Amino acid sequence: MVKNFGLINEPIRVTDYVLGLEEKLGGTVWSQKIYEQTVNGDRVLTWKPWEPETEYQRKGIETNACVSFSGNNLFEYLANYEMEKDETLKSYFTALGLMKNGKANFSDRRTAKGSGTDPNRGNTVRAVDDYIRAFFFCPEDLWPFPDTMTVEEYYQIMSALVADFGKKVKLYFSVETKYLNIFGNSTPDELWEALKLSPVWVSVDGGNYQVAQNYTHRVCIRGGVYGKNLEIHDNYQNQITQLPWKYAFGAPKIANFIKNPLAEFIQVGSAILFLAKNGIHAGQYIGFGDGDILKAIHGEYSKVKPRETLSDLPANFVGSLFIK
Repeated sequence: MVKNFGLINEPIRVTDYVLGLEEKLGGTVWSQKIYEQTVNGDRVLTWKPWEPETEYQRKGIETNACVSFSGNNLFEYLANYEMEKDETLKSYFTALGLMKNGKANFSDRRTAKGSGTDPNRGNTVRAVDDYIRAFFFCPEDLWPFPDTMTVEEYYQIMSALVADFGKKVKLYFSVETKYLNIFGNSTPDELWEALKLSPVWVSVDGGNYQVAQNYTHRVCIRGGVYGKNLEIHDNYQNQITQLPWKYAFGAPKIANFIKNPLAEFIQVGSAILFLAKNGIHAGQYIGFGDGDILKAIHGEYSKVKPRETLSDLPANFVGSLFIK
């Protein structure tokens, strides 16, 4: 009997996004992030410096949530990388509570439940991918996975606070993913080039790390040695394992974190003002919390009064938010 680790296989649709299509569609080509190193004469790539916190898919109970754990892992690696390059981005993650022990850490349990994971069978890549891109993340500690939890408790209905947390996150970030190859598999060289852009989210045979026979598990490739091996991060028992260079990885996807442009804030006395990026509209915030400020920026208010410039703001101004 073939053991399933939580992956429900499905064919890739011709409408799914594929690496390279962004050029044809007029979009921006994704930028290279990591570069090859030479170690003892070997060409090496690795995302190890941005490794997320240790997290287990299986702790006393089997969650069958490998697609959710590995999907979150993909974005945690990327977030840790991006935060190292951008202190503003790090301040966003910190303010949202998406950090733990100095690293990005998102609730895998929320992703598993929210994406409709079957406790006995697992989930598809598409369902998890669609959920992450639509509903984002919440902090690990907001919906954790304690060691003593039962399967029924793990998959209980989430609170509104947990379910709606992504509404805060989407104000700060956008996320995107895409397949490398519409036919489902890629050559080792294609995977190698993709690794320079992102860790690679792939399907493997959870019972055979030498020759793929059945795709039963989902993991992330995080590096390797050219022509020799590719290294995966497997959340089943948090294994870092080297697989053969020509291993037939299934349905490889890469991902990207994009920081949304936000307005700049200034404090004038007791008033908090915001200035739009184009510099020609301004407003005053009189509510509470970062989420309320950002809702104002993104237009979730009514009866607004536009101003042409910040200097057009009356000296004695008090009242409603206004921004075009």
